[in-house]
Amino acid sequence: LGIPLGNDANAAYEAIGKRGRVLALTPDTQIRAKFIRENSPNAIKGDDLVRGLRYVLHGSVAHQSEDDATLWINQDKDDRVWVKLKRMLEPDSWNVIDSGIAGSIPPDYWEKLKLRRVCPDDVMAYLREERCFDRIHATEFDEAERTAILIRIEDDVVWKAMPLHKDTKGNFGPITASCFIDPLGIAVSGLADDARIFKLSDSEKLCGMQKKWILHWTHETTIRQALDQTAPDVHWQHILEALGNVEHEKIPKLKTTRWLPLQPSGAISPDDIIDLEPLVDEIDKLAAESGYCYAGVRALGNEIQSHPNFEK
Repeated sequence: LGIPLGNDANAAYEAIGKRGRVLALTPDTQIRAKFIRENSPNAIKGDDLVRGLRYVLHGSVAHQSEDDATLWINQDKDDRVWVKLKRMLEPDSWNVIDSGIAGSIPPDYWEKLKLRRVCPDDVMAYLREERCFDRIHATEFDEAERTAILIRIEDDVVWKAMPLHKDTKGNFGPITASCFIDPLGIAVSGLADDARIFKLSDSEKLCGMQKKWILHWTHETTIRQALDQTAPDVHWQHILEALGNVEHEKIPKLKTTRWLPLQPSGAISPDDIIDLEPLVDEIDKLAAESGYCYAGVRALGNEIQSHPNFEK
């Protein structure tokens, strides 16, 4: 009667691959991979068999009869991260085969089954074109995988936009103007609350990219961050300490911002300090009467006046 034997693998795939009534398969890729390993066809021929084997690989009922679509697969362990990323990026990734089942198919079958290796360059080209960075979930990658992706990117704009960068607080996100590396170890915690600080990677290549494409926290950064605070006078010490390593002319706000604390209260900008030794008493009196819209040097604390970086 021509009824196939129960252990006839080819017949099983042909039955699964027939058009019309489609058998729903388990979503568990491990079970499907085991089925393929234990029921390897002795030859890849016939449309139904090819369709059936492809269907076991991708498991999508809606696409059971799609014979011409490429099925993307990883060739080795290094490719797994790109399979994972491709599945994230593409809205309908039914044809990206899960890494757990990919190893069950011998490379000799790839051409007939229209399998193609996931290429990192293709994945990155799609990302550059679609700019779909919001589809990337950083926590689903381990550190080695995140590093593998980042070091593959040659475009600094794309590299910065990737939400795979992990800061010292353990948060992930893209690199923005408020992101820094701190190679000198001088970032001030109270001034870095609104910034993201990154530890240099142990990967030599990624470390080089970080140094090239992320802003460095410098003494100038300390001053600029302090001057941008709501109450910059609270950070006068940090400013004065950093001033010894910075060209003052680079920071115009240094002269016009009220960051110098007055005694006993208030703050004033360096531009509003009047230093005329013969008239110190008169200056102090008039300053007090005017509500300290300007002040003499004596209105500043001794700690400020005696600081080596305070210039009269």
